[in-house]
Amino acid sequence: MYSKISKMLVVVVMMVICCMMVFAISSGAEGAKLEVQSISFPKEVKAGKTINIDVVIKNIGNEEGSGVFRLKVAGKGVGSGCVTLLSPEKSKTITFSRKIVEDPGTYSVSIGDKTESLKVKGFLIAVMPKLVGGVWFNPCQSAGKWFFESRGHRMIVQNPGWDSKKQVDIMKVWAGDPEIDGVLLQAVGGAEVHSGIKELTEAGKPIMIFDAEAGYAPEVLLSYGLDYYELGIHKAELVVQCLKEKYGTPKGVVLYSVGNMRDANHIAHAEGYRDEFAKYPGITTHEVKAMMDEAQSATRCGAKLR
Repeated sequence: MYSKISKMLVVVVMMVICCMMVFAISSGAEGAKLEVQSISFPKEVKAGKTINIDVVIKNIGNEEGSGVFRLKVAGKGVGSGCVTLLSPEKSKTITFSRKIVEDPGTYSVSIGDKTESLKVKGFLIAVMPKLVGGVWFNPCQSAGKWFFESRGHRMIVQNPGWDSKKQVDIMKVWAGDPEIDGVLLQAVGGAEVHSGIKELTEAGKPIMIFDAEAGYAPEVLLSYGLDYYELGIHKAELVVQCLKEKYGTPKGVVLYSVGNMRDANHIAHAEGYRDEFAKYPGITTHEVKAMMDEAQSATRCGAKLR
């Protein structure tokens, strides 16, 4: 009996020893080990564009494995990807499609223990007023340049010289320039400029029109116009206020230039001046008509003053 028990105990001990040996061998095995081999994407991209970020994952272990990998941009998690049942020594590519929402600058892109740099470029905005060089446009141009550059963007300016045909020619050149991302336009003339606007739109360039003489253009993102009549009234009110402060009552002689009187906007502007000054019997006015030429306006105003 004892020998039977002894034999059973020996068998149990041997089984325990075998199990311990198997456990020891299993626990010493490397198992699955997934690691990031590489990250690839365009190293320079414009803000607002969408890029693909390709990440290669390899199983360098000796067992099949799965894992979740988190993508970070500038230290912030922006997405995650899964690899399932990847065999030993096999690789798999995870692709992240991401729109660049960061401001211009350089950012880290990391996943696992791999990190690469991404440079985000600013926009190039093309600006075309009716005329470059006039004292009425210079402050606006300087302010716009400061605004864009302070945010990492760039601005180029073209001068159509108050010529609608030249303005259309410039727009057609811009439509074929892949570097230009958007257009700010002060449209000259009427419907003749719409062909240039259409070409820009077909080229995928968003357009904003300000102080538009060309009328409604359905292709543009935004069209901003001025109420020239109200603008004339407002300017006249400021002059009246200055006269009140100087003389105690609105009186005196006022000289002003009304620009090109063949232009509907300038006509409305002049009417605003006239209607406001007409309220004050003590104010005498003299109008100078000039074809929006700075030197011509100065010469005519000087002649009146003399």
